[in-house]
Amino acid sequence: MRTDTLMTGPRIADRYEHIIKANPLWKLQNIKETVLLEMGADVSLPKIKRAKAIVMSRDGNPTHGYPRVSYPTGEGMGMKSCPRAQSGRYPK
Repeated sequence: MRTDTLMTGPRIADRYEHIIKANPLWKLQNIKETVLLEMGADVSLPKIKRAKAIVMSRDGNPTHGYPRVSYPTGEGMGMKSCPRAQSGRYPK
């Protein structure tokens, strides 16, 4: 077991991209253990976190696997778009 300074976040992202995309909720500790078993490098959790962020941002979705909510009015969930607030049954 050795600490590898050449094992960077982008390199981990390239190597395990398909696995991280298939399992976006995969825990950082599990990724770290996999890197240690397969490559023999003991990497830090911030490097693993960076690699996971790189993979999730490559997909064009910066929300890390969760879809963005869009509303048909385009206003969001403000009180103006709440039907109960407009009817007067909801305290303002």
